[in-house]
Amino acid sequence: MSSVSDSGLQFEHSPARPIAPPPVRAAKPRKSIKAEEPPVTPPATSPAPVEVDAAPLISLRQSPSWLVSLAIHLLLLVLLALCTVTVQPKLLATVIASSFVEETPAIVQVEELTLEPLEDVQSMASSVAAGEIEVSDITQVGGETAAVSVSDGELEVDTTGDIGGLFSGEGTGMSEAGNSSLKAAEFFGVKAAGRKFVFIVDSSNSMRKGKFDAAKEELEYSLRRLSPEQLFYVIFFDQNAERMKFADEMFPEDNAAPATTKNINRCVAWIKTVKNELQTNPYDAVKFALTLEPDAIYILSDGKFTDRGQTVRYLQTENILEDPAIGTRPRSVVHTIAFWQRDGEEAMQAIAKAHGGTYRFVPEK
Repeated sequence: MSSVSDSGLQFEHSPARPIAPPPVRAAKPRKSIKAEEPPVTPPATSPAPVEVDAAPLISLRQSPSWLVSLAIHLLLLVLLALCTVTVQPKLLATVIASSFVEETPAIVQVEELTLEPLEDVQSMASSVAAGEIEVSDITQVGGETAAVSVSDGELEVDTTGDIGGLFSGEGTGMSEAGNSSLKAAEFFGVKAAGRKFVFIVDSSNSMRKGKFDAAKEELEYSLRRLSPEQLFYVIFFDQNAERMKFADEMFPEDNAAPATTKNINRCVAWIKTVKNELQTNPYDAVKFALTLEPDAIYILSDGKFTDRGQTVRYLQTENILEDPAIGTRPRSVVHTIAFWQRDGEEAMQAIAKAHGGTYRFVPEK
């Protein structure tokens, strides 16, 4: 402490002043120089190729997002186009191959069909050669055929229409589709195919002397020929129409009855009770018969009708249909039978000819 006050000591400390403060301040510029040296000294990072490659990468990353999306979508469209072009030819080849496979069976079927008619023509030719000779003519609508034959000195005219052949399995009458397997009805040798039949029989006074009994006997035989699947109805006519009435019933039947044994027996019992009366008017009987819509109607009479043509006119208006497929045709085929006498033959022939049926004259035995 005393040395401080001495002037000699102050002189001893004076040369040490320049050593402490100046070197501390001079060290600061050395630190700044060391910080600047690292970027300048490394020679490896300075080459030009490294700086050129980094520049474009930085520009792509900094590019807008929509540009990148557009490039990706364009790439996908190109890939899809390539896939479509490669698949389409395979599909065309498949379609063409399948079309050829489907056409080949059709050609085989046509060849088989062309061979079948040859055998039928030969069999038909042999059957015609062995059969009877008939004189035929095409008349009426639908190619109706009139066949004329001579036997026992009697002239018999059969008019069997092709219209009936279109609707039956045997060509003798019009019937519903699917009835070809049923038995044909028959009345005095006149056959009719179908399911439902109406028998209209003359009961006038001119049918006496054995004619009426003979007609009843043949009628019973015709009914018993039917099968239970078929239907029948019987009407007698003179000045009135006497409709079918079973023996145990008070009123006539409104509909055709199944041809069972029970129904036929009941009908035959009623037939035996029918008596002869005046006149020969079938109009009411024919009118009711058409309401039943039968496949065939039989009309038997021995003389001229006393209805002044009313029955013929009614059939012309009520029993004719305009079919767009085959033209004019009858609702029900009508067969007529002149019994023992030819007095009403002209009207009977006209009815059968106009309604696709058969006319037959039955002589007295």
